[in-house]
Amino acid sequence: VTGATLIYGKKSESRFSETLAILYPLPAVRVDSTFVWTHRFLQRLRFLNTFNAQAPADLASRPPTDQDLREKVIEGLIEDQIILIEAKKNGVNVTEEELDASYNDQKKLTDDFEAKINQLYGMSVTEFRSVLAERILKEKVKGAVLVRVRVRHILTATPSAANTAKKQLNEGRPFADVAKEFSQDKQSKDAGGELGYWTKGELTTLVGPGFEETAFAIEVNKISDPVQSQYGFHVIQVTEKTGTNLQTYE
Repeated sequence: VTGATLIYGKKSESRFSETLAILYPLPAVRVDSTFVWTHRFLQRLRFLNTFNAQAPADLASRPPTDQDLREKVIEGLIEDQIILIEAKKNGVNVTEEELDASYNDQKKLTDDFEAKINQLYGMSVTEFRSVLAERILKEKVKGAVLVRVRVRHILTATPSAANTAKKQLNEGRPFADVAKEFSQDKQSKDAGGELGYWTKGELTTLVGPGFEETAFAIEVNKISDPVQSQYGFHVIQVTEKTGTNLQTYE
């Protein structure tokens, strides 16, 4: 990713300058061989400034500085553009039906929804739907592109118990049976040790870096050696692995 900002001067940041930037576009940032245009930067900055201007004066944690806000907007635009590039490569898109369904779900959360998004962010319905479509696309790209593993584990208090569990698995005893007998994870033991599907970065937060490193390195259906975390010792098995990209999209 390469980037350079060519933004209209701060004093000219207004709804008029947004319109002008659409008519006479300048690049705000370059991502690979594509550009993110200035009107998108100005629009995002307006949304965040509108929201931050409503923060109470006595709020303990103050809103970000103007420079922090600008950097945050640029970082967000770069990530969105990377997502868009990956979506085009992989034929991923958001249908009107998906967007309508998500928008209607959002509307159910509060009364006078359209008035509130305008009050909070200065967004029109069209602008909100555009932001929502980007969010949906991001999730779809994550599912289609990023490496995703389906993981199950057996958590024990000691390495000797983990080794005993692994030995029984290698001898052909069903994983679910061994999990029920040995696992100390009350949430997963009766479900055969199932933890579900995960992308890179998520298991580090949930369990620990050693667990995640093993889960993404091990071959499908192989049984890992015991892996230590803050919770104890894990015997890990990955039953499915899809995708090719190990990047993380937060």
